[in-house]
Amino acid sequence: AALFIGSPQLSFGDSLLLAVLLIINIFALIVFLGITYYVFGQERLSDQELGRLEAWRINFGHNIEYYDSSTLTSLTQRVCAPDQYPLEMSGNIGALVKQIEEYAGTSNGIFRGPSLVCVALLLWALTIAADVTQIWDLSRALRCLPVTASTEVRASKAGGSAVRLCGIARTRKLWAFCVILMRAVSSVVLWILGSEFLCSYTISMAEILLNAVALEVVLTIDETMF
Repeated sequence: AALFIGSPQLSFGDSLLLAVLLIINIFALIVFLGITYYVFGQERLSDQELGRLEAWRINFGHNIEYYDSSTLTSLTQRVCAPDQYPLEMSGNIGALVKQIEEYAGTSNGIFRGPSLVCVALLLWALTIAADVTQIWDLSRALRCLPVTASTEVRASKAGGSAVRLCGIARTRKLWAFCVILMRAVSSVVLWILGSEFLCSYTISMAEILLNAVALEVVLTIDETMF
């Protein structure tokens, strides 16, 4: 739709609306990419987080002060086996341990976290591939259009509201290739950051599914707007 901004076939108001939608679309993509890179791109279990867990284990988990004489267990043992022992403190650590067990548990065979991430990555790559294929087809069609003095839009022979682009001005063709290039770059960047997002941000099975759906929403922002 951005291809027809400023064309004589559109009124000033229509061109202005398309220009505003294009700016909003670019701004939304930049915001989503920035959030994905600076916030969601951080690893859930980074080296710093693992260092804090190790410090907790040394300073609290194996501290004699938190040893339970009735069950003969340390705090670390009770955190790692909450179903067997009552846990009176360190609930956050216990919840994290439970998430790790659900994500990497071997009792479910292939039906666990790494398998879900692999499926999500495959579907995300296929979604990006379909988008890139559409961009490539659009660029091929644009290259085949003859360059004319002004952009020529005619009614389609099929009738109805369909139109046919018969010729395009040189400056408008250059502008169209710039838009296509921006869309291609954004798709590739979304693929890279989205893959990191699926792999690193969470180990919760439910959140992995929600994140995969959220990436699809980000990719279709332009189609939703136009």
